[in-house]
Amino acid sequence: MKISTRWIFTCLALFLGITAKTQVQLHIANNYFKQHRFPSAIHFYTEAIKRKPTLEATQKLADCYRFTKDYNRAEFWYEKASGFMNSSASNLLNYGQMLKINEKYTQAKTVFEKYVTLPGVDISYAKSLISSCDSARAWLSEPEVIQIHNYSDINSVYSDYQPVKFGDSTYLFTTNRPTVQRKLGSLSKDQEMPFYKIVAAKIGGDGRLNGMDRLNIFGDLDQHIATPCFTKNQDTLYFTAGTFKKKNKERVNRLGIFYIIKSQSGWSKPIPFRFNNDDYSVAHPCISEDGTQLYFVSDMFGGFGGFDMYHSELINGQWTAPANMGAMINTSQDEFQPTLHNNRLFFSSNGHIGMGGLDIFSATQRDGAWSELTNLKPPFNSSHDDFGISFDPVGNFGFLSSNRTGGLGYDDIYRFDYDPGLSSENLLEIVVSYDNGAPTSGIDNIAFVQLSGDDTIPGFTMNGKRFYPLHAGQYYSAKVAHDGYLTVLIDSVNLADLKPYESTISGSISPKIINFFQVNAKLTKILYNHSYNLANIYYDLNKASLRPEAKRELDHLVDLLVQNPQLKVQIGSYCDSRGRDSYNLDLSQKRAESVVNYLISRGISASKLSSRGFGETHLVNKCDDGIPCSEEEHQANRRTDFQIIKESSPR
Repeated sequence: MKISTRWIFTCLALFLGITAKTQVQLHIANNYFKQHRFPSAIHFYTEAIKRKPTLEATQKLADCYRFTKDYNRAEFWYEKASGFMNSSASNLLNYGQMLKINEKYTQAKTVFEKYVTLPGVDISYAKSLISSCDSARAWLSEPEVIQIHNYSDINSVYSDYQPVKFGDSTYLFTTNRPTVQRKLGSLSKDQEMPFYKIVAAKIGGDGRLNGMDRLNIFGDLDQHIATPCFTKNQDTLYFTAGTFKKKNKERVNRLGIFYIIKSQSGWSKPIPFRFNNDDYSVAHPCISEDGTQLYFVSDMFGGFGGFDMYHSELINGQWTAPANMGAMINTSQDEFQPTLHNNRLFFSSNGHIGMGGLDIFSATQRDGAWSELTNLKPPFNSSHDDFGISFDPVGNFGFLSSNRTGGLGYDDIYRFDYDPGLSSENLLEIVVSYDNGAPTSGIDNIAFVQLSGDDTIPGFTMNGKRFYPLHAGQYYSAKVAHDGYLTVLIDSVNLADLKPYESTISGSISPKIINFFQVNAKLTKILYNHSYNLANIYYDLNKASLRPEAKRELDHLVDLLVQNPQLKVQIGSYCDSRGRDSYNLDLSQKRAESVVNYLISRGISASKLSSRGFGETHLVNKCDDGIPCSEEEHQANRRTDFQIIKESSPR
């Protein structure tokens, strides 16, 4: 086939035109990306990909969606990016992170298991990501019982976070809603969103919003202003402020800590923290009540990862050089927004084992060192970003900030109530064992009842064990059942009769002492046509009547049949060898019938019972006809047993 030269040049020109336009769009997108103007960058990366999908455009489009917290679209594009030849390990990592944030923990675990095999990755961090998928699923199934609700009076469609109390009824919080800007529509080039500012919200006694004002006490600072905190007497206010610096001919945003001091004439001009630096950020101050201990975050050189937590002490009017708070607190990722409350340090991190994005953690200070790192778990933490926890200094409530699903805006403020006192809880575990090996299927059915009111006590599963919350001074009973096993009744359980095998302090916010108790229940497998001896069911010579001690023993059989109403039993009775065979056969039948009659008198249905006398045919010792034996040896042969029978197989 003859192809014209004109057609070849037309196709080549068209291809070069498309390529050139794609390169122009990619160049524009990259410029917006460098300026952190992600919404604009998204538009041009999308157009470039429509013309020619490339790894660079796909990866950066995914990054834009991640930075703007559109995690569903970020997941989609990171999956695409990780499928390119020569895609970096970071794309696979980010794909797994987006799956985790979107609560797709099984898929995320599979991705992280692939990621950990790649060369050059942080093995320890990768393994923690794998573990966190399992822990997140477990935590979601057993959330702490505490009420958290969206504080809709304050929240907007923008970003609102971390309120702190100022005075009696005012709370300061950070927001970027445009209505509080000095000029309406004053935008930050960072993500093309309004600058963050600190706002004063007046809250009434009913918890409702009574008004909101922007604070004009921050001098000439007119960029990001956020994360306020106070000394106890509220005469010194610390906060974070953003400043733009030039670096390699590009504008970069640096964060610094500033503070203002209140006097009779008003607030001072902002004073920079002496360790602010143009080469890195210093942010999120947290000051101790006495004003001598400052905790903050920074991405300064020499840390563990991105942003680390640091500490500085005020000595003789000067702040000491920042000290990194170490591997107990810091990770290879980021730590943010410290808060002090009741000798505990709260902060957010995406480097410790968590739910997805940023999780809130706490650590306790003992003998000058921080320990007992604890993930606050659901409902304080979600699969999204949870941060900025704060506590009302007077009331028993607090706030946290989150971009979790169901919020009003970009970040929302949530309120929670808690009990500040040290409460206690008693948990009883019923340990079930089996006399014939554990069953291969089915579950134990346990009905736990408070005897004083016949109220059923609901149980819950924790770490694979079943627990029941009990009150001291009450009596309880438990019925333990499993298909194919005899049901067991544990009667009159009282904590006063038990000793706890363990006591722990639990609760992410409200401390609680938990005492663990334990009782055992042994289940016996139902063996059909197997003889179960009834101890102490003996008879006087030539008598069929039951002795008093025999009735007490038969009462245990009554309990067994009451707890297992599905069973049918056959009572078997035996004689010693003395007397004629026919006489002994008749006597043993009468003895078996006397047992059946007693069981019927105790409420057992006659349809569940049958009797059979065996005479002297099943001796348990040597005492056959003509063999001299003691009375005790003959007594052993005058006995009764029972068998559990099926309809078609009586003995």
